[in-house]
Amino acid sequence: MKRIWKSYFSFSSKERLAMMVLLLLMGVFIAAPYIYQPAFDSPPADSALINLVQKVNADERLLNVYTKEEAKEESIKKKPVVLFYFDPNTLDLKGWQQLGLSERTSKTIVKYTSKGGRFRTPEDILKIWGMPAEIAQKLIPFIQFSKESARDYVKQTNFQETRQNAPSSIDINLAGENEWLRLPGIGAVLSKRILSFRNKLGGFVSIDQVKKTYGLSDSVYQIILPFLKIENNNIPKDDLNTVSFYQLKKRTHLPDEVLRNILVYRQKNGLFQSLLDLKNIQNMDDSIYNQLLTHVKVN
Repeated sequence: MKRIWKSYFSFSSKERLAMMVLLLLMGVFIAAPYIYQPAFDSPPADSALINLVQKVNADERLLNVYTKEEAKEESIKKKPVVLFYFDPNTLDLKGWQQLGLSERTSKTIVKYTSKGGRFRTPEDILKIWGMPAEIAQKLIPFIQFSKESARDYVKQTNFQETRQNAPSSIDINLAGENEWLRLPGIGAVLSKRILSFRNKLGGFVSIDQVKKTYGLSDSVYQIILPFLKIENNNIPKDDLNTVSFYQLKKRTHLPDEVLRNILVYRQKNGLFQSLLDLKNIQNMDDSIYNQLLTHVKVN
């Protein structure tokens, strides 16, 4: 065993010298890069390459600017939209953005109103540059002009328009479609709805009933209100001897019990001879009686 060990790990003097020289050379090669660092001449500048690099850097900066703008727009779009009733002539920048508009479009509107521009009808917001049509359609039902805005519009309309073209007062029970169309804010759709609603009621008994028309916003109603009138002799009335429970309910909105008592009285006592017969009905007080006088008659 000892002999085998010596045969593998014993070296002659020449072998030991060669090993030392080899280790020395290895050390020199390892240390050389740290001791000697040659200086290389920089390559000649290529002007075309430099211009290309500068252009790429400029494009990247411009792209970053647009990316930030787009991100800002996206962040506004992602904000929850809050719909509320508003006057477009007085709403501020933050309010427009809460309604879902971008900052750019909101600034356009605020700039328009700050310089004296005015919205006359809810549909006027469709004329704003950059206003998405789908957003405008969602906002139109929530537009409510203040009474001051409505009065200003009527004054300006009366001042600017000639007598021939200016809208005139109309009787709400006699006016046809063309007469309704002459009123500010009333289009073909609304005029037909008003006439249809009037026919279902059998006629308006008060001007306030007009604003119950489907799709007629309070802001438009306030604008057309100065042009509306109703004559007492034009108020339609139902014949008390032929009117049905449904017709009475639709016209008077009185309690069901009162309406049933009227029909029961007619069934038991025969036709009404005069409106004074209503006072013989149970639970008929003066307020209900006076209300019925505006809706019914006896032929």
